[in-house]
Amino acid sequence: MLIDSVAVYQSDNGTESHSGPAASIQSARTIVTRAAARQQWQEQAAAAAVPISNVAIFVPGPLLLSAMELAPWTSLSNTCRGSGPCDLVAWQNHLLGPRDMDDHIVITASSVDEGARALITLCFWLCSHPTNLKLKEVLTEQFASPRPKIDNAHLGNKGLFGLRARIGPGIGRGPRNEVVAEAVKILLADGRFWTEREGYLTLRLHPSHTPIPYRFCIPKATGLIFLLHFLFIGAPLPASPFLFLTLFDGRAIASKFDVDFLSTFISHTSLGLIKRIVGGPLDVPMYSSQGEYCEEYQYLVNIPGVDPSIISTPRSKEEQQGVAETVVSFTTLGCVDIEHHPDFLGTGDGFNVIVEPFGGQTRRHHILEVKSGVKIFRFLDFVETNPEDDPWGDNIETVELVRRFFFHYLLEPGHPRDSNNVISALVDADTTLAATDSVLRARLFLAVATGCTLLPVKPTGYKIKCLITHDHSEDYPTVDEDGNDDFGPDVVINFQSCFQTFTLTNNARLRHLLISENPEEGKDTAFGRAFHAQLLVAYNFYTSQ
Repeated sequence: MLIDSVAVYQSDNGTESHSGPAASIQSARTIVTRAAARQQWQEQAAAAAVPISNVAIFVPGPLLLSAMELAPWTSLSNTCRGSGPCDLVAWQNHLLGPRDMDDHIVITASSVDEGARALITLCFWLCSHPTNLKLKEVLTEQFASPRPKIDNAHLGNKGLFGLRARIGPGIGRGPRNEVVAEAVKILLADGRFWTEREGYLTLRLHPSHTPIPYRFCIPKATGLIFLLHFLFIGAPLPASPFLFLTLFDGRAIASKFDVDFLSTFISHTSLGLIKRIVGGPLDVPMYSSQGEYCEEYQYLVNIPGVDPSIISTPRSKEEQQGVAETVVSFTTLGCVDIEHHPDFLGTGDGFNVIVEPFGGQTRRHHILEVKSGVKIFRFLDFVETNPEDDPWGDNIETVELVRRFFFHYLLEPGHPRDSNNVISALVDADTTLAATDSVLRARLFLAVATGCTLLPVKPTGYKIKCLITHDHSEDYPTVDEDGNDDFGPDVVINFQSCFQTFTLTNNARLRHLLISENPEEGKDTAFGRAFHAQLLVAYNFYTSQ
């Protein structure tokens, strides 16, 4: 399948050209000349109170489309046959003033793999600008020698309006190009590959007897597009966070019954129903007869593989947990056994097209990976849950002190040095190899708090909360029988894996750790060691389930 079989392009003299399946979308989209497009865009931009939301996304290979409806002024020129050039035009959602459609940047790559990786890097940089590096520096750091040649890379900000890329030999038939072509079809499709659950787009699973080509191309392309929707918010409905949790950490985590987490993402009606089904006493049946009059029974009847009569008798804790996971999975994803479905496995492959290395690279894309503990500071929010019970009162700002020690912990490299070997006992890998890893702690923290080590593009609506709970006991500190100070129980930190929340109990022990040391660069604190040890315990617990 050739990439140019889905091309739509427009010449300046008004002659419309189509090739392959693109002709079928002519009735749904108006192709205009560049001059008319420019005029229409200027008129809409002038009238708009907010920036036009037309976020360009990239799919690997020589083609760039909008994740939303193709705008009337879209011009896609694809003349790829064998090793021909590809001209691409894309938009930024921050542009309001008119720009010349011919502003462009040229990348000359030696292969389609290298060109695809270069374009992905460009797209990440344009849409999110997650680093302080200039464009050339970003590309230079991403590619091993020989590096792609970059021409006309003079635009050092997010104001790039058009993009032209020339990619060398290697374009033509092949598995990756088929995935790209299918991805383009999905973008232009009428929803056959998507389904809505609780206001989010999620994967529409097909019967297992679907023909083989769909097993390999459609799900991979769907997974790829879903990741880009997640990063760039480029679809009318956002991608389901439950699909991402399932992909990153499995169904057990994505379907975990947590009221605070679920209330953020699903409707109050659905949440109330789930709470009634799985939140009641285990020894109290929900109904004794005539299940057709029980709303909870009727809901369970529609879930494949579930015996609704389970709620008519007393249940064990394990049975209740199984019902909870099943109901949450069905409510949010529309599928119970999603992890073993071929479409889901193919979708995971689609994610790997971006997340995993390209063209034989042996390392992850750093634009997605957190590169410094500093990067996650803006995603953290420290909150006192009961400030009126703060035993320190106005003497010390509790939140500021906790934040200071926590930031110091994140900025130090490797595992904390521990003379008691507590941390070494919790670490499976060789600690000497991680001694100089400057982001080990940041990645570990993100893995426990959010379920993955990737940072979102924007912090809006995405905060990892540290809830500080004051537990002031007059019994501590005391002096033990040996004459030593006794500060009571150890520091208590509770993590809710993947739910962006953890609780830190401010007891006498924590107060002692915070006031007895002054964080210094290159030195670990007792607070940092205690926090790291409990992070490792939580990580090992959640990843072993």
